[in-house]
Amino acid sequence: MPGKLLIIDPDVTGRIALRVRLQTGLFTLMQADTANEALSILRQHLCVGSPEVPLPYGAADQSYSSLPDAILLKPPIYDMTLKRFCIQLHEIANQIPVFVLQPRNDPRQRLRLLQLGIEDVMPSQVCDRML
Repeated sequence: MPGKLLIIDPDVTGRIALRVRLQTGLFTLMQADTANEALSILRQHLCVGSPEVPLPYGAADQSYSSLPDAILLKPPIYDMTLKRFCIQLHEIANQIPVFVLQPRNDPRQRLRLLQLGIEDVMPSQVCDRML
């Protein structure tokens, strides 16, 4: 069964490029261009299947309502700080690992991100095999 991945990238071209690179793997991909949109997607996937929000007719419980297995974030996100995003994400679903693609290697920024609970920080030009 393929894994689910949520891509957060404010640049539509970047999202499309990541989607193309990752479609060759075994991933079901979701996309968001803002942190608020990503949090909304996560909340929606938590609610689907509950008595208040039933599953659509014919939808299988596991395939439709499950949260993503990982989040791939490419900063900057403009609608909130990364710290605020991480706090809100952990309130919703703290078990989802977040991987950040950074444009340059900055050890201080990497340390700050890891302290926020980011799983790993990778260069934005990471090879397809690593993804």
